[in-house]
Order: sequence, then structure tokens, then C-alpha cells
Amino acid sequence: MAAPVAAGAAVLAVRTVHGDPRYLEGDRRPQAGPVPAPGRTLGAAVLCVVLVAAGAPVLGAALPQLVPPRIALNVDVLNRWQDPDTPRLGPVMIDDDVSVRRSLLEQSDTEVLRFTTTAEDPSYLRLRTLNRFDGETFHAGDGEEPDLVSSFSDARDDGRAVSGGTGDLEETDVEVMSLGGDRSPMPENVREVSSPSPALERALTLRPVDGEAALEFVPEGLTGQQYTVLSEPRSSTPERLRAVTPAAASVPFDTGYTDRAEVPQVAADLAERLVQDAGAENGFDAAVAFQDYFRTAFAYSLTVNTPPGEDPLESFLEDRIGYCEQFASTFALMMTAQGYPARVVIGFTAGDADGDERTVSARNAHAWPEVWFGPEQGWVQFEPTPAAANNGVRTPEVTDLSASEEDVETPEATPDTPTADEESASSEGGTTEEQSGASTEEDETAEQGPSPQTVQRIEWGTVSVLGLGALLAGAAAAVVLVIRRRRIRSREERWAALGGGAGSVARETAGAESPLRRAGAARPVRRATAPSPRSRPSGRAAPPASWPGRS
Repeated sequence: MAAPVAAGAAVLAVRTVHGDPRYLEGDRRPQAGPVPAPGRTLGAAVLCVVLVAAGAPVLGAALPQLVPPRIALNVDVLNRWQDPDTPRLGPVMIDDDVSVRRSLLEQSDTEVLRFTTTAEDPSYLRLRTLNRFDGETFHAGDGEEPDLVSSFSDARDDGRAVSGGTGDLEETDVEVMSLGGDRSPMPENVREVSSPSPALERALTLRPVDGEAALEFVPEGLTGQQYTVLSEPRSSTPERLRAVTPAAASVPFDTGYTDRAEVPQVAADLAERLVQDAGAENGFDAAVAFQDYFRTAFAYSLTVNTPPGEDPLESFLEDRIGYCEQFASTFALMMTAQGYPARVVIGFTAGDADGDERTVSARNAHAWPEVWFGPEQGWVQFEPTPAAANNGVRTPEVTDLSASEEDVETPEATPDTPTADEESASSEGGTTEEQSGASTEEDETAEQGPSPQTVQRIEWGTVSVLGLGALLAGAAAAVVLVIRRRRIRSREERWAALGGGAGSVARETAGAESPLRRAGAARPVRRATAPSPRSRPSGRAAPPASWPGRS
């Protein structure tokens, strides 16, 4: 605002108030000369400047503001700065701090691992569990595992499910392609790990509470290693999770996890407001409300940075744009403020299908939150990162409330001995209901978030609209310049025609008899100039005055 106001004041002072005669001499246009009352004009200009400067902040706050984005948008598509020809940097490294963004920016196309699984819905792959917040970021603490009671989500190596059998276990065969560090990627709820490499089996240790697979020294390194994991699918339901109270889930607070008193006030206030808006009466409904809020009202970007001197958390919540670590950390803090212990996990999403295998690249590096719902349910995963991350993020099945509610069938009264016609009708009705249920599940899956194709269309549409707007603005500016130039030329010609200039009009009329010359031929000259005495011939009188035009 200051620059346009200052420029306008400078033009006013130079062109109007300070009319330099050296530049304005002979210019009869009204705006060219000094104004009759320069003091009054200057006072009016100063008053206008003051009114604009004082009214802009007030009017700006009163005008309608931009609505928060309702579609998950990846801002990086608009300002892609990476060089696709950059050479690969070697094995992907993710340390015990939240460094997923660095991995995504540096090596997004590096293949990390391949795996096959019997699970219908493969889980994320865990590397690190971060359970302590130092006021700025989550970290893994001092390296020692918290002393927490045994729970369903603990990693075990006994080969048995919590229910006591082995028939429900899912098998995942992993082959590491390019990964460094001292952790092996693991699915959730591990029950057994085995490897054809004796050195890897000796070096691998499961950490029950964290769910991590820690590695000691492996002579040949982690790249190229193969191992098999047996894991147990989760059986939690929304009804069971809703029944867990903060008092029943408070045990981790006594073992070193982030406490409610350590949560920044801005996160606690936002959590309370969202709980009230959603009418959530339990921790599970509050977590779903937080998840929906971030996935629908925020944009995704890896290149966003906190302005100097500002708080990262406050900047993230105000700008509503960020990357997965910010979404996961803020979600965990908000759940902690509601009395439910939470932590952040870093690792990989389930990758992309490649025939019977799934391939995971550094592009699938991710961070997500987990919330403690007591020993029977353990740590439950949530997903606040918008779908625009386009790295395999998906909403956990347990949080799909509509699907869970439709799974509950309403009992209907049926006859004791149905006839053959009734059985046929019932069979047809059952088939129709099954088809309807399948269609409903597909619709619900589609409603979880925009597909990658939809996100790509939105991104290209945004770029196209911006480009078209720039072209229209340039064309409009060119038209304005042409019109203005024509008006200036027309005005100059009119002034010249009225006698104010001697330019092209004077040249066009050169050689023609002017009106004054024609008028002079019709009237006598009242005063004649006698020739100089030196020019008179001697002895001759001066000739009488003659009429102009006569010989």
C-alpha cells in the first residue's frame, strides 16, 4: 500500500504542484501548467493519502476473506523446483528425528523395498516411534523403551495371535532394495520375524511397546536382506474405542509420554473448539473430528517454511498448509490435550501394487499419529495428512464410520417355514442387497478423499486458469496502451489544428495562402516605411507610397 501512495504523491508534486516553466513553456494543455491554488490542491492530495492509509486496514478486515480450501491441494505442483536429472544419493536414510520431508525431497524415486503379503489391506511400515515432545518437535527420547503394560499392539516373536491361534495371522515377505540405518520396516502388530540370513536374525531385536525392529551390526548391511513377518490384523471397532475413557487410557502419561501440561495452548484451544463443533463425547469421535478437519481444510506442501521469528505450530495452524510431520505432530498434541496419550510414527506407506508384489519408494516416506486406547486396543493409527500428499496415504478402516454403521444389520421378522416362492424372493433380495452393499463400499472408498487422478486434474486446472489469467491480463494491458496512445495523438492533432502547435499541420499548410495574407490584400497599409537615404538615387524624389500587391 505504501509504494502506490508514495508514487502517486511524487507524480502529483512533480507534475502539478511544481510546474517548471522550462518544461511547460508553450504547452497550452490545462494539466500542463501550475494550478491556480497549489496549496489547496496539495492539501486535498495529502487528505486523500491519509484517508487511504487509515481506511485500508479497517476496510480490509471488514471485507469477505478467502474460504479455507475444501479440496486437498498439493501446492508444490505450482512451484516445482527439483531437478529431475539430479543423481541418486545412495540408500535412503531416516534417522530417529522427524526427517521424512528431507527424504521425500532428496530421493523421491529411489526404490526402498519390495514385499508380498496375504493381507487384503496392507498396513503402513514402521521404522521409528517418537513419543516425547520437547516443545518444538517429537523425538525418540533417550533410546530406552517406556515401561508400559502389555497391549494388543505390542510387537511379539512367539508366532501366536493374541486370541491364541495362528490361523488369523497375515504373512509379509520383504526384500530390502535400498535402505540404510538401524531399523527394519515392519507392519503393525508383529507376531514373528524370520530370515534366511542367520546374521540378520541374530542382529534383529523386536521392541514390544514401540513396535520397532532394532538392528545391531549386520556385516553385509541391510540392503539386499530378506525377511518374513507374521502380523495380526486389528479387530477394533468404533463402539469399543468409544467406550474407552481418558482415565482408562492414562497409563502412558506415567511412563514418560508427553503430558497434557506440555501441550502448547494454541493446540489445546483448537482441540477444544473442534470437539465442541463436532459434538464429540469420547476420545474416538474427537480423533475422527481432528482427522477430518486436517484432511479437508488444509493444503499439502513439502517446501513450505516457517517465517523467521514465528512459532512453527502457530504458523502451521494459521496458514493451513504443511507436510506430514506437521499434521501428525499437531494431531498427537491435540489428542494429548484431550487426555489420550499419543505419539508419532515415521516409516512408509504400503506403496504401489506391481503385479503380485508391492513396491515402496522414498516417495512413500511418511509420518502418522497413533493414539493409546488402553491395553485391549493398544495404539490405534489415524491419518490426518490430506490425500494430496499422493504418497499412498489412506484413511484407516476403523475410522470409516459410515461403513461401520452399515455393517450392523437390522433384524427383521421372518416366517418360520417360508415357501419356495418366498425363498426365491429372499434369495433375489439378498443378491440385490449384496450388490448394493458393494456399491456403497465403493462409494465410501471414493469419498475418503480425492483420487490421484482427481488431484492431478485439479492441479492442471489450476495451472491452466493461472496461465489464462496472465494472458488475459497482458492482452488487456496492451489494449489499454494502444487506446491511450491513440487518444494522445488525436489530442495533439486537435491542439495543432487550433493553432496551438506548428507541427505536422503547419507543414501540411506550408505554401498555401493564409487568411491573414488574403485579408491584407483588401486593406491599405496605414504606415509605409521610406527607403534609406543611402538607397535613393541622386537628384530623384522618393516615389509615393504604393498599395501592397501592385507593381
